[in-house]
Amino acid sequence: GIIWVYGPGDDSVIAFTPFGIENLQELIEMDRDRER
Repeated sequence: GIIWVYGPGDDSVIAFTPFGIENLQELIEMDRDRER
């Protein structure tokens, strides 16, 4: 999954959990395979 990390003011950044990174890698691989 992903989480948003909020800092002071309006600053925020997206952070991926290890499971979220694994899912993102799988989605990228599936997208690349579909383009071939």
